[in-house]
Amino acid sequence: MPGIWCSQRPTPVHSRARGVSAISAGILAALAWLSLAAPQARAGVVLVQHTSKDAGTASSASLAFPANNTAGNWIGVVIRAGHSGQVFTVSDTLGNTYKQAVQFNQTLDAPNGETLAIYYAENIGGGTNTVTVSQSLANNTLRFAILEYSGLATSGSLDVTSAAQGSGTTLNSGTATTTVGGDLILGEATTASGVTFTAGSGYTIEERVPAAPNTKLIAEDAVQAAAGAVSVSATLSISENGGALLAAFKATPSGTLPLSITSLTPTSGPVGASTTIAGVNFGATQSTSTVTFNGVAATPTNWSSTSITAPVPTGATTGNVVVTVGGQSSSGVNFTVTVPAPSITNLTPNSGPVGPSITIAGTNFGATQGTSTVMFNGVAATPTNWTATSITAPVPTGATTGNVV
Repeated sequence: MPGIWCSQRPTPVHSRARGVSAISAGILAALAWLSLAAPQARAGVVLVQHTSKDAGTASSASLAFPANNTAGNWIGVVIRAGHSGQVFTVSDTLGNTYKQAVQFNQTLDAPNGETLAIYYAENIGGGTNTVTVSQSLANNTLRFAILEYSGLATSGSLDVTSAAQGSGTTLNSGTATTTVGGDLILGEATTASGVTFTAGSGYTIEERVPAAPNTKLIAEDAVQAAAGAVSVSATLSISENGGALLAAFKATPSGTLPLSITSLTPTSGPVGASTTIAGVNFGATQSTSTVTFNGVAATPTNWSSTSITAPVPTGATTGNVVVTVGGQSSSGVNFTVTVPAPSITNLTPNSGPVGPSITIAGTNFGATQGTSTVMFNGVAATPTNWTATSITAPVPTGATTGNVV
C-alpha cells in the first residue's frame, strides 16, 4: 500500500462543466478501509472554470480565463518552474491581490531542481481576466494552472498546508490537519520528466500540463467532509523524481453561504408592482437583510430562504436587483422599470370653443412634459402647465369634437 493519503477521504469538487468525477477503482479498492463520511452541506465549494499553460522557457507568461470571473469568487494558481529557488510574482488584469499559500523547492531533479507553489486570490473582482505569472530566474521552464471557485471564504481562507518531495511511482505531500470541515483541498504534483498521473483517492485531476502521457504538472482537488488529517497524493506511470503540495482553504462560514438570485418574476414592471425574487440562502426571515432595485431599497412583503416578494420601490430605475444578507451581497439580476400608461379621469370643462384652456386630470402623466403630447381629436395642443396628475392646455386651432389623448 502506498501510504495513508487521508484519514477521511475527501469528496470530489463539483464542477459545472463535468459534474462529479469517478474515483480510480484500483486505488479505491486498496483504501476501502478508510472513513467514507459524506461531505457536509456547509462546504458549498464549486469549481467554476479552469485552464492551464505550458509556457516553455519563459520568464513570464499570461493566461486568460475562458469566461468572465464572478465577483466574490476565489482563484487558485498552481505553478511549476524548472529551477529551484524561484521567486514568483502573480497578478491579473482585474487587480486582484495574490498571496502565497505554499512554496517548495524540489531538489531531486539534478542539477537545477524545481520550484512548486500554490498562490490564491480571495473575494475577486468580476469580469474578463488574464492571470500573469513571473519567475525570478530566467531561461527556465514555466507551467501553471488557474482555477476559479465559488463558495470559499472571502478573507482568511487559507487553513493548512504541507509539502514534500520523493522518488518512485507515488508522490505524497505529507499530512496536514485541517481545523474546520468543508475545506477545499487544492493539490499539486510535479515530476522531472513527463509521465501519466493517476489522482489520489477522492481527488480529481483538473489540469495536466502538458497533456498525458508527458505530463509534468497536475492540479487536483477535493472537498474534505470533516476536519482532520489529509494529504495529497498521485500515482505515476513510471518511477520518477518529483514533489507534491497541499493547500487547504476554508469554505464560506456556516450561516453566510453564498447568496444567489436564480430568477425574477416578472423581469420588468412599474413602480409599485410586486416582483418575486427566487434564489438560495436568503435566510428564513428578513431581519436586517435588504433588497435593492438599482440601489433603491424595497420593502419586502414576504421573505423566506428561497423566495422574496417585494414591490418595486418609488424612485427605482432600470438596473440590478441585489439581495444583501449579513453584509454579503448577491450578484445582481437586471430588472426593467417600466413607465405605466397615462390615464385621463376627467376634463374641465368637457366642451368649449377653440382658445380657452381645458384642465385634464389623471395619473402617470410624468412630472414634466418632456416629449409628451396632448391631442384634441388628433390636433396637437400647446400645454401651459404639466404635472403628473394635471395638464392645462388651450383648445388648439383646427380642433374638432372628439377624443382628448
